[in-house]
Amino acid sequence: MKRQKLPDWIGEYLSYEEAERIEEAVKEVEKKTSAEIVPMIVRRSTMKATGERMIFWICFGLLGVGGATWFAFVGGVDEALLSRVIERLGLWPSEWMYRAMAGVAETAVAGAMFLLAWFVAGQIADVDWLHRLVFPPRDQALQVEHRAQAEFFASDLRSTSGRTGVLVFVSLLEHRAVILADEAIASKLDREVWKSTLETLVKATANGEMARGYIASVGIIGRLLEPLFPPCERNPNELEDRLRIKE
Repeated sequence: MKRQKLPDWIGEYLSYEEAERIEEAVKEVEKKTSAEIVPMIVRRSTMKATGERMIFWICFGLLGVGGATWFAFVGGVDEALLSRVIERLGLWPSEWMYRAMAGVAETAVAGAMFLLAWFVAGQIADVDWLHRLVFPPRDQALQVEHRAQAEFFASDLRSTSGRTGVLVFVSLLEHRAVILADEAIASKLDREVWKSTLETLVKATANGEMARGYIASVGIIGRLLEPLFPPCERNPNELEDRLRIKE
């Protein structure tokens, strides 16, 4: 099989050799069962654009509070500066004029804070832990579940003749994993049965041993499925034994 090109971002978690070891583990398990196992890794499930906007508004809020605090502490200096500006422009000093000039100054500071927030957010928008911070854990879990379901259908896992497809899905940014099984397997094995398998996979990935976690998890899945879905006489390989990697 032709070696697939791995994206740069996954190099921190997986090497070419380790990806091939995961694929070999899938092949070995599928020799003993009619189930079709598809391992998949995605870079993230939560929307990047949404995370970037949230980071920007947090930066703008913090900088805005800083600007307002500055105005509060230097109010006397601010008033003196406004008096000088009014005098230099040859305007009549009045309460209305002070309010108008103060409004202009505050608008200018708000604009400056907006531009500064845009710059700062652009510099830190690719920091993964910030994206995890702005999305509540419950939202992260839901987004990972939804992405896994979408990939389950997009990867032809429902096209197997015996409806025995299994997706082993990892979303890196959110540090979460999901196992989804087609209806023939789901009718015999409750989703709770995958809990320990997921814990094995997530723990190994967190420790920088994703390949070991995947291989162990695929082996556990195989042992669960062998007695329930033994290989048929022909046992065709209906889905490619390839580690699928997506953004």
